[in-house]
Amino acid sequence: MKAWQFTGTNEPLVLNEVAEPKAAPGEVVFKMRAAGICHSDVGVLTDAGWLDMLSKLPITLGHENAGEIIEVGEGVTGFAVGDRVGVCPTVPEVGIGAAASPGYGYDGGFAEKMAINAHALVPLPDSISYAQGAAATDAGMTAHAAGITNGGVKAGDTVGIIGFGGLGQIGARVAVLAGATVYVAEVNENVWQAAKDSGAEGVAKSIKEFEDVTFDVIIDFAGFGQTTADAVDVIRRDGTVVLVGMGRLEALINTR
Repeated sequence: MKAWQFTGTNEPLVLNEVAEPKAAPGEVVFKMRAAGICHSDVGVLTDAGWLDMLSKLPITLGHENAGEIIEVGEGVTGFAVGDRVGVCPTVPEVGIGAAASPGYGYDGGFAEKMAINAHALVPLPDSISYAQGAAATDAGMTAHAAGITNGGVKAGDTVGIIGFGGLGQIGARVAVLAGATVYVAEVNENVWQAAKDSGAEGVAKSIKEFEDVTFDVIIDFAGFGQTTADAVDVIRRDGTVVLVGMGRLEALINTR
């Protein structure tokens, strides 16, 4: 089968002929119907600092995946051939860290088919498209976990969202629906109206521009070093900063 594989930093993906996946015990094979490009995939392509996270070269990238099951391995229950599924890329039952994630520890979804541990599967209702499922099981899961699980966002909180890309859009909406007052920092003014439409109280280019706002939680979906440092500078005492974005792999923060 065909697969788009990563071979080295600043090199284009290569369309290679690779072996067909087989369902080992506890696994399924599904036909790929949608595979998203995460910003971390861009990081792998352009920043050599990501190479240590990869188990091999070449490797098939892609950890935002959804498709139709075509083979079920021994011992798998609850799923059958023909089921529509998405893949959660971070599941404790599969493992911890990049080594347990598709596109890092093993071949991911930029291919015609993919084998995956059944614990990572998320059933997709017919009302959810494959594209929506691929995004929801990674970007949606990540944004929700950042705000609710790690940030502890709740009704009455004042929340800063840095970066209004795919993750930031979901994260902002999750915080609004949780009952928080949300402010968005985004350098791209073309999406400011969308941020306001999602329920943001205010929008600016930098989180530091909200001088009269006291933030309980700030979630940095950009992660470009300075954005993280700014979040640490303006968060209230005993507040929470959640770093999600990995635009840069390092940030210099003020510890005072």
